[in-house]
Amino acid sequence: MGFLLFVIIIGIVIAVAVRSKSPESDDQYGRGYWDGYRAFGEKLQDEMAQPKLDREALQSLIDQGKYGVVESSSALEPSVYDAEAVLYDESTNNTSEAQEVAPIEERAVAAPPLDESIQKEQRSIRNLNILLYMASFLLIAAGVAFIATDIADIVKLIGVWLIVIVFYGVGMGLYAGSERLRPAGMAFLGTGLALVPFAGLALYSYTEIGSVAAWALTSIIGLIAYSVAAIKLQSQLVSYLTMAFLLSLAAAAGATVSTFIIWQLALLIIVSIGAGLLGSVKPQWVPEVFREPIEQTGQFVTPLVLIASLFVHSQMNIVSYQVLFALATLHYIVAWLQTRSLEYESAIRALGHVTLLLVGWGVLSDHIVTFGGYAFILASLQQVYSLLRVKQTTLRRRVEQWWICCLFGLQLGAVLFWQSDAHSSLLTVFALLLIGLTGLTAALRLRDARYGYVGLASLVFVTLITTRQVLDPVWSYAAIAILFMCMAWVMHVLYYRLRTRSTSLRLFVMISAMILLGLSLLLALMSSNSGYIAGIFGVATLHMLLASYLWRQVYAQLAASIMTLISLTALSWTIDLEAAWRPLFIGGVGATLHMIMLFVQSHNRQYNRAFLAFAVTQMSIGVTIIGGIWQQTLVTQLTCGLLLVAAMITILIRRQASLFGGEKNNARRLAVVAYPIFTVIALLLSLGLSGGEGIGVLLICAGIAWVASYIEEKPFVIALGNALLVVAGLRIWSLFGLDSTWAIIGISWITAMLFYGLYWTLRSRHDTQRADILLVSTGVVLAFAIVTQFFPLPIAAAMTLIAGAGIMAVEGYRRQMYGIIEAAVYLATLGVQRVLGVLLPELNIVFYAHYWAITIVLAGFLRNAVTQQRCIIAMAMVTGSTALYALGSGGGYALLFLVEHVGLLIFGAMRQQSWALWWGLSAASLAILYFLRDIVFLAFGFLGLLIIGFVIWRLMRTQKSK
Repeated sequence: MGFLLFVIIIGIVIAVAVRSKSPESDDQYGRGYWDGYRAFGEKLQDEMAQPKLDREALQSLIDQGKYGVVESSSALEPSVYDAEAVLYDESTNNTSEAQEVAPIEERAVAAPPLDESIQKEQRSIRNLNILLYMASFLLIAAGVAFIATDIADIVKLIGVWLIVIVFYGVGMGLYAGSERLRPAGMAFLGTGLALVPFAGLALYSYTEIGSVAAWALTSIIGLIAYSVAAIKLQSQLVSYLTMAFLLSLAAAAGATVSTFIIWQLALLIIVSIGAGLLGSVKPQWVPEVFREPIEQTGQFVTPLVLIASLFVHSQMNIVSYQVLFALATLHYIVAWLQTRSLEYESAIRALGHVTLLLVGWGVLSDHIVTFGGYAFILASLQQVYSLLRVKQTTLRRRVEQWWICCLFGLQLGAVLFWQSDAHSSLLTVFALLLIGLTGLTAALRLRDARYGYVGLASLVFVTLITTRQVLDPVWSYAAIAILFMCMAWVMHVLYYRLRTRSTSLRLFVMISAMILLGLSLLLALMSSNSGYIAGIFGVATLHMLLASYLWRQVYAQLAASIMTLISLTALSWTIDLEAAWRPLFIGGVGATLHMIMLFVQSHNRQYNRAFLAFAVTQMSIGVTIIGGIWQQTLVTQLTCGLLLVAAMITILIRRQASLFGGEKNNARRLAVVAYPIFTVIALLLSLGLSGGEGIGVLLICAGIAWVASYIEEKPFVIALGNALLVVAGLRIWSLFGLDSTWAIIGISWITAMLFYGLYWTLRSRHDTQRADILLVSTGVVLAFAIVTQFFPLPIAAAMTLIAGAGIMAVEGYRRQMYGIIEAAVYLATLGVQRVLGVLLPELNIVFYAHYWAITIVLAGFLRNAVTQQRCIIAMAMVTGSTALYALGSGGGYALLFLVEHVGLLIFGAMRQQSWALWWGLSAASLAILYFLRDIVFLAFGFLGLLIIGFVIWRLMRTQKSK
């Protein structure tokens, strides 16, 4: 458990270190470099402004740019990694003779790009570093393999610690002794540091000192080793790892003092508090490289410790959590006192709240109701604090709004604790009243009407609980519905009084009225009394009609129409009408009422509402007709015919409205509403027709949709006609008794050819919008066939996919959109793959991955766009598939994996492609490790040392050439 916690701590701190690295470091380096470059240019310009050029002065400037200002030339030692040092050639073309130089006018000069030789040198350095990382990895693997061998335990222990000491010492010596060998020294030093945890594991495994002692000893040694290395290297990463060992030592100390895990977790937080205080009170005592890690680590350790405590709850008790959360609160109090940060204040409030809840639970766990009241009071006090502090700054306002919303949830959660009490309803009413009052206060304090919905919800629930549970006798649903209806009318009056106030306030009143009205209607339906339902829905109709004028919302009249029909339905049950008369009563009376609404509103020239009422009137009449003749086939056929004739007549009226003289506008508007309704009703009735009659209705309706598209100048309407043609085609296929298996494929091919032919026809007539809709219809039909028949008829679906890809390719070529052409290539590739999968089922994922990778790269060649991203995608498919089969089957697949990635490594090295170099090196290394998984540790060590030796030779050779 201790070693696991140690590894987790190291992982967490590494993540924090990576996160804390500034992404601006490269930009800052670049800006600093060019600032120095410009400074050098200014000095050079000053020299050139002199009457005579001094060769020695110029050489002195060059030497200062290379090595800095030094006292003697013997101290000059150029560094391999100083890329700026090779920007200026040591040789100069200036002669010793005096040259007259004219004054140079100052002007802004763009920074020149790096010389190609500089870039090549930087790439060479980067590649050497990659090799050093690989060598370190191999040496670490060798150490792990050495531990796993069958050598005597004492030999393993001595060997591992000897390796750690040797690598650490050699690395320190190389880094301090020679500038040119510093990369190699860092590799040795990093290997030694990385082996310290494994050496600690060996200390635990091969001695009798116990896990806690081994953990503590390893932490002490690691703390010392990493601290010295961090100060020597001035490395942020190593300093973060030093903090990991410090935290590990704290946890080990807790384990040494007590076996309870609470002490380990508590000491981690205590160490964080102490480190934070030290960094703020005595910063001069802390080396510069450790200041940021100390600050950052403390911010992350405390929350992570709290999260970790949740996973070891079986070893914790309520007192342990009280201590832990109290320490966490103290940590953030200390941090807040230093920075006065709003984030720390929020953390203090959250953790302090949890701490007080834990303390309350520890005291009141046997009194659940009392604890619920205690939790509710805590949340309410937090609400008061937020409301008092909410208006200081914009950030404060946003944060406190989050607090207010979350605290509403905590208050509601506290209500659950007293539900088992005999007086739970009364307590809940008081709690909801306080919540509602808080919501209204927040709305006034924040000038935000949205918080008023909390008060509205509290009002609703208080009313329901009071009338159904507190009062005796309880109220009926009908009585509560009437009460809510009265509240809705009050909201209407309030809306009228506030009609000149803010929009958000009026919107709140309007929505509140709608909510109360909806609750009233719902409760009326729950009463199961048709008389109450008819009356309440009738009053609701008047409510919505009034709302349509007050709110200026035409859709309120549609709601009023629906409520009228429901009220009439309930009324027909109340007066006990016979079932045969009910459709006529509902449709006839409803149509009459809507016609009255039509004439009344037409008198007021409310045309939009009049036409909406007219549409609802026609729907009511249609309901009456359908209710009477649905089961009579002959009458249905006759009605469909009459409706289609009426639709065509109204289309003609819409087209020739000028014949009506002064009423042409009214005639046109009425026809616009009428013929779609006649057509839709005819379609609904055709569902009861079989054979050619239903097909004829579908075809006529499709024709009406096409004609309407031109008359109304709405190109999208032809899409409805296209859909009706597809449905008609399916019914024709069934009528002729053709094979149902091929119905979707056959009709899809036929209609797709029809739509595609019409597409080119309309395209030639420059009707581009309808042509595009036909093209989309072609794609939709083919896509539907592909999706539905991909498995039942794979070959046919694949051929359909290839045909669709051909259409896409033609369209992409016509529009000069090469992305569409590439997508068509991929679709055709998928179609061919499906055919191959059916004909050659023995092909596996490795073949298809290479097949797709080749397709992706070839598509790039066709577009002259073989980008890095494209190659990465293709290589990812190859790597993933081959690795999967290599791990599962081994043999030839493993060899293929190695050969392919060695080839990628060579390609990256030859073409200077860093992604290919990294990818090939990583994958080839993994493949080699896979092949050498049964070989002794000496192989890993030999390979690692061989790579380091090569790097050292390369560094020496480079320095010699300099």
